[in-house]
This record gives sequence, structure tokens and C-alpha cells, in this order.
Amino acid sequence: MKRMMKLAIFGVILAALNYTSAFAQEQKQLTLRVVSTKDFCSKLTESFQRLGLQRGFSEKKSFILASVATTKVIDELRMGRATDFINTAALGELTSAGPNFETKFLHLTTLISNAMDATGSALNLALSAGELRFIPHAQVGSHIIVLAQHAAPLTPERAKAIIELAQKAHIKISVVWLGDNVTHETSSEDPQKVREAKALGFIAAVTGGGFVDLSGKDNPCSTLL
Repeated sequence: MKRMMKLAIFGVILAALNYTSAFAQEQKQLTLRVVSTKDFCSKLTESFQRLGLQRGFSEKKSFILASVATTKVIDELRMGRATDFINTAALGELTSAGPNFETKFLHLTTLISNAMDATGSALNLALSAGELRFIPHAQVGSHIIVLAQHAAPLTPERAKAIIELAQKAHIKISVVWLGDNVTHETSSEDPQKVREAKALGFIAAVTGGGFVDLSGKDNPCSTLL
């Protein structure tokens, strides 16, 4: 279930980003729309299940296809291999159903936006946080969904500029956070990655977007299917 989370609960984002006190005062009452991992994974699975049913598969076989496809797609995203399209024939091969799946391409934007409950007249997928630098060229009123493993280039100044441009053009920015928040050498929380996630969460909150956290050592969707 979707829920609204106060930014104070999500983290002291303004302090972490070192924004000016005036800007912080202006934005302090914001809320962040957080999409639960369970809801995100379930809706992504439903999209793939519908694909199986459309190909004439039984409900059982369609669910198996959907489960495997969801896990595979999230694995690819977490390894930084995001693409704009998914080859349906490749999905069919995952469940030995290749002959039933002619080579077509699914828009990843559609699948991710459905899972995020994202709305807008124009939905766009940014395959990294770095692509936010192209926001001056984005369509007015569009909704950008960012697939992000990190946000290292996102300085406070750049974040503020992105927010100002998005607000002027009525652009929403949602975030699918894929970063690993744990330092593997010590198995402890990585402060830098946490700050980066909070920075993107703040941008999502200011622009009216959503945020889903798919971080962690293991694929979060595979444990829910």
C-alpha cells in the first residue's frame, strides 16, 4: 500500500544537502509519496502476467513467467544494465516458452511507471541520476522516473537547479532507488549512499513524485514472489 511519509522520518534531507536556510524553510512541510517494495514488485509482476495470458498461457504458467521476468528485470537494473526496451522473445526463453513469443519489444517506461503509479501526460525514463542534467529539454508537464544506483554528481547546487527547473515546467520526478546502501567490507550502512538516496528523495518530494527503495544485498522482488 502506498503511504505518505514525512521527510523528517525519511531523513534530515535538507541538512544533509546543506541547503540555504531560506530554501529549507520554504520546503520544510513537504511529504514524500513512498511506494512500498511489495506494491512495486507486485504490480510489475502483474504486468508480465498479463503478457503471458495475452499469449494464451494458463494462469499458472503466466505467473511463473511473470515471477521469473520480474526477478530478472530487477537483477538487470541493479547491475546497471537498464535499457529502454525489453525483448519479449528473451523473456519467453526464461520459461522455455520461446516459440510462443515472437520478437517484440516492451517499453520499460510503461512497466516501471505502472509499478510506481506514476501519472502524467508524458512519462519518461531516466536510466541514471546523471540524466537529470537534460531536464531543461524535458517536455512541460512530463513525469520523469529515475533509475538510480547512486547520485554522486548531484551536488546541492545541481539539485536545487533541477528542482527549480522542474517546478517552472511542472515536471514531476520519481525515483527507483537501486543503490546498495551497505559497505561490503564492514557490512555497515554506507553514509554516502544514504545521503545520495535522501537527496533524490528530496527532489521527488519537492516535485510531487514518488520513491521506491529497491536497495539491499539481495533482489527485493525475488523474496516477495
